[in-house]
Amino acid sequence: DAELALLLKRPAKDCDFGEFRSWVVVNFLMNSGCRSATVRCIQNQDVDLGALRVTYRHNKNSKIQVIPLCSMMANILREYMKIRSGAPEDYLFCDVYGGQMTEDALRHAIRRYHNHRGVKTASIHKYRHTFAKKWVTMGGSVVTLQKILGHSSLDITENYLNILTTDLKRDMDEINIIRSLKQDHVKMRKAV
Repeated sequence: DAELALLLKRPAKDCDFGEFRSWVVVNFLMNSGCRSATVRCIQNQDVDLGALRVTYRHNKNSKIQVIPLCSMMANILREYMKIRSGAPEDYLFCDVYGGQMTEDALRHAIRRYHNHRGVKTASIHKYRHTFAKKWVTMGGSVVTLQKILGHSSLDITENYLNILTTDLKRDMDEINIIRSLKQDHVKMRKAV
């Protein structure tokens, strides 16, 4: 969570386009959980800020998918698209020349961004797993998550939810049934 806070923190106003674009990509990945190949193929025309949604035309399963955007992400994209500009058929997350980013270029951009923020790990796919885990731990539906991630079965989605032992321990401490029952019992005895 501390690393995510560093990565999601808005860059300085005088940052270069590459850093700003990487910040927007990181926010987008944490809003959508999409794959890097999908991110690279989104065109300006695929983003509908009025309806708060983005259309994925390139997916692993080759099906068009429409995903909602939270209002915060829409505001970030609105600012980015004003700076990025371009034609409707241009790629949203372009290289410095306005063309489609290669897989390597996106990976290197994210690695540089992470290093600049003092974060050592830089796997783009890790954002997908983090999105999935955060979605569920914050109370989101696994079935909805399956749709957002574009998985054909719930089994595939569940592979993303390998909740860590530390998370389980924290939950056991927070949702302590024994403590709750004992507190209720003490309250009942005091009432009598």
